[in-house]
Amino acid sequence: GRQRTRAKAFDHVAKLTAEAGPFERLALAHGDAGDLDALLARLEGIECDTEIMTADIGPVVGTHGGPGIIGVCWIRRA
Repeated sequence: GRQRTRAKAFDHVAKLTAEAGPFERLALAHGDAGDLDALLARLEGIECDTEIMTADIGPVVGTHGGPGIIGVCWIRRA
């Protein structure tokens, strides 16, 4: 499905992420996303062995995604 608002998209991504856990590592990569903290708040409480990392998306990927893009990356617990 398609979420029509950013808040609904964050809820959907948080739900999918929680269902995929538990994690060894979890990270968010973003391209100048001012609302990154909103997604981080939705991911609180997800079982992960380390603190959630954040990283910037570089200009090559950022050019395709545009400003405000956020990606969730993880390594599942073995």
